[in-house]
Amino acid sequence: MYYFFYGEDTHRSREALYNTLKKEKEEGGVFRYDASEDDIQQIDGHLRGSSLFGGRAHIVISYPLSGMPKNSEYLEHNIESIRKSKNLFFLWDGAIGVKQKKQLAAFQKIADKHFEFSFLTNSALKKYIQKIAEEKKCQVSDRDIERLAENFQGDLSAIAGELEKYALTGEFEYQKKIAAEEKLYDFLDSLAEKNHAKAYELLEGVLKAKFDEPYIIASFAGSVRNMLKIKSIMVQSPDYQMLEMFNMHPYVLKKTISHSRRFRLED
Repeated sequence: MYYFFYGEDTHRSREALYNTLKKEKEEGGVFRYDASEDDIQQIDGHLRGSSLFGGRAHIVISYPLSGMPKNSEYLEHNIESIRKSKNLFFLWDGAIGVKQKKQLAAFQKIADKHFEFSFLTNSALKKYIQKIAEEKKCQVSDRDIERLAENFQGDLSAIAGELEKYALTGEFEYQKKIAAEEKLYDFLDSLAEKNHAKAYELLEGVLKAKFDEPYIIASFAGSVRNMLKIKSIMVQSPDYQMLEMFNMHPYVLKKTISHSRRFRLED
């Protein structure tokens, strides 16, 4: 018998795995394997019978599909034996890529129970963030929850980590990072405006924000590259919907458009 938990929302899938492990009766111990680094053929003994400790064991296998290919192939070949085993298997994985879709179908087909966890959105996401905050005894406002949802795009694992830090320090780490990034964009703004005196003044703020020189140079080079791409599209077509082709954060895209309007391609 086996359960299969997977999906991009690893926070909820891990939580479901943990809760199921607690509910299911276990007498022969818990054994954990990571298919991304362990030789998964070590489970042969578990497939053949009960645990050395007697009774039914719990076998937890992480990354059965996204781990090492030889492990994925082995598990797919033995999936029927896993289902018929006296032991109880728990398979857990994250987001499944296109290459693993065929194997996923094979795993789903005979799983006793399988659960997919996609990122939550809108009110469901905000409600879950509130739940995590309460578990960590964090006092957060509706605006804090909205910002966490927007900044982390539904990634509850990252949000839980952020709330963990907030519970200890009383500050949101991501807000400090955004504030530091804004200093860098103000610096790039002044360069785009060709206001060198202001740029020099802002550079001190950027350095105080603990950006090292290679990062500043790389950010500037990246901004110039993006400006050239966007400027080129603006010249070719007034249809700004084409800008959706760029995989950028909305704030970064807005700033880059603003910068590109201040330069000619000849510059």
